[in-house]
Amino acid sequence: PTPSGARVLVVDDNPINLKVSSALVELAGYAVGRATNGRDALALVEREPWDAVLMDCQMPVMDGYEAARRIRQLDGPAGRVPITPAGRCFTRTNHAAMP
Repeated sequence: PTPSGARVLVVDDNPINLKVSSALVELAGYAVGRATNGRDALALVEREPWDAVLMDCQMPVMDGYEAARRIRQLDGPAGRVPITPAGRCFTRTNHAAMP
């Protein structure tokens, strides 16, 4: 069972990845928000409460690493939201290190 009303922000610049990730999160029973870059994700985290953020690392405008650093600098619960790396964060030479 999933928590009723739990919200997950999915962040990815690749439209296919965004669609698939969002669909999987919805199938798990969570409400989904979407952003296509770190700047938009940061703005959404500043404005709305999220239970988790699923974020790609390599994106234009602001990458996932910088967005995660800035989210961690926010006051209150927004600065403590769990951030899970996704998408191109996992390559042979790059093991995700989200703050």
